[in-house]
Amino acid sequence: MTKDETILQLRPEIPQIDLQRSQHPHEHFQNATLRPLLKQHNDLLMRLFIHHLDKQRSAFVRASALQQEEKIGQILQRNQGFRQLLIGTLIAWFTEEEWGVYSLQGSALNRRIISMATRRLQTQRVELLSRLRELSPAKSKSPETPAPARSRRPREPEPVAIPLWYCKIPIRRRVEACVRCGGAGEKTYCV
Repeated sequence: MTKDETILQLRPEIPQIDLQRSQHPHEHFQNATLRPLLKQHNDLLMRLFIHHLDKQRSAFVRASALQQEEKIGQILQRNQGFRQLLIGTLIAWFTEEEWGVYSLQGSALNRRIISMATRRLQTQRVELLSRLRELSPAKSKSPETPAPARSRRPREPEPVAIPLWYCKIPIRRRVEACVRCGGAGEKTYCV
């Protein structure tokens, strides 16, 4: 059994989708590949989103339902790092043939992936909230643990070593090292 056959066997079948009616190639790829992949990796998608929300949890939990749905859409539209993580997670499960189709139509299919993932997360907003609330007690500190004592004296800033290529101080003659960055100055500038 090849890798592609194994990948295809792991995918769930969605009986409501009629692949014969899909007329546009993007629509066919969406129904044959993207929908089953999003369904298969729904739990991972939710975990990735919850992990991303970890720092903004209180603001998301306190927001109204409409604001939460807007926030989900904003994160998936504007946060390039999270978008690429989500798209890369799904691309990893493509067969070689699907990768060939994706490589030719990547930007259009990326838009479809993001819009489908956005709708999927928005419809599961209640479950997202319950999972976020489950994580809240685990993340908070127990009241028995005292806060660490802070030093009254401010810390001295650590010296910053400036790499040789950042120093723009002109060097008039050949010297052992630049006064500012310590790099060897063999040129007019130690760049």
